[in-house]
This record gives sequence, structure tokens and C-alpha cells, in this order.
Amino acid sequence: MLKVFPAVLVSLLFVPLVRADLITNGGFETGDFTGWTQSGWLIDTTNPNSGVYDASTGCSGAFCTTVGDPNSSYLYQDLATTVAAKYTLSFFYNSGQLATQGSELLVLWGDPNAPGLTTVVDFANVDTAGKYLQFTVTVTATSASSQLEFLGRQDLDFYSLDDVTLIAQTSTSGAPEPGSLLLVVAGAAGLGLKKLSSYSLRKPQYFQY
Repeated sequence: MLKVFPAVLVSLLFVPLVRADLITNGGFETGDFTGWTQSGWLIDTTNPNSGVYDASTGCSGAFCTTVGDPNSSYLYQDLATTVAAKYTLSFFYNSGQLATQGSELLVLWGDPNAPGLTTVVDFANVDTAGKYLQFTVTVTATSASSQLEFLGRQDLDFYSLDDVTLIAQTSTSGAPEPGSLLLVVAGAAGLGLKKLSSYSLRKPQYFQY
């Protein structure tokens, strides 16, 4: 068992820290709005950023992106978050054709029980030249539940949204850092660092006893 320790150690050192995406169905690859609450949006297959599907809206008029308007075109999720924790929000957007003549993507974030959500970004009449652009920003949770909402408008075409992700920037699991893992594994294998250093580290696969 001692002879395979270096290989096990190397494997542990290169295990990436994987943080879960809080968004359900962020790429809309279920082919529907599973995980989302929406009105005025549709699932599209003609213009995805990746995969097969994207979400699109052809809502026309200022009311489409007016918060609280019963005819607005909204798409949102309520997410379990940690107060004061920071998250990386990322999504891809395509403003469609003739975007400067009436298009908007309004992105909101915050406590759904608060009087109002905070504007993350407001792309009003922004032309993406018929392609997807990525937007990435850091958002901070102020409550144990946070809402991420998109409101869309495209007066002459369709506005598309795809590949939405929300990932915590710091781990709250208390998992040990790679250096701590090294010491734990070394102890479990019965190898003190002093003993390990008595062998050549250039070719650990040739350890002999």
C-alpha cells in the first residue's frame, strides 16, 4: 500500500474544487421551463447558444419589462442562498435583429420578500449583432432566499437567453484545502513527511523497502 501512496497523493492534488450551480435548467435543455416561473417566454430551438434549446421572448412594448405589470414578460427562479455570501452570475444573451429599435433585457436580483429587487443590469436597445454575448457579474445575497429574474422585450424580433449559471464564490462546507488533504492522506498511509523525504522524489514509482 505504501508503494502506491505517491500516485494517490498526486491524484488528490489535482482534484478540482467543484461548486454546484444553483440554477435549475439554466440551459433550458429539458425542453421546457422546469425550475423556472415565467410568462411571455417560449422555448426555442432555432438559436441556442449551446445545446438544443434556449429561452426567447417576442414581447413588444415598454410594459414587457415594467416590473409589476401583469403583461410583462418575466422569467425567474427563487434560490436558497446564504446571507452575505457572494455568487458569480453568468448568462448569454442575444438581442436579435433591429435591436436598437426596441429591445431590452432587464436582470433583477434580491430578496423576493423585500419591497423590490435590485437591478443587476439593464440592456436597453443594445445590439449584439445577431450573436450571443456573455455577461458575468458578482451578486451578494441579503437573505436565505434570493430571486433571479429576467424581463425581456423585442419589438421587431426575438430576444434570446441561454446558459444561466449562479455559483458560490466561496465554499461553506468546511472542506479542507489541498495542503490539508496532503497531511491527512500522509498520516492515513502511515508515512511521516520526514520518512517520505528520505527517498528520491524524482521517481516515486520506484520506492523500494
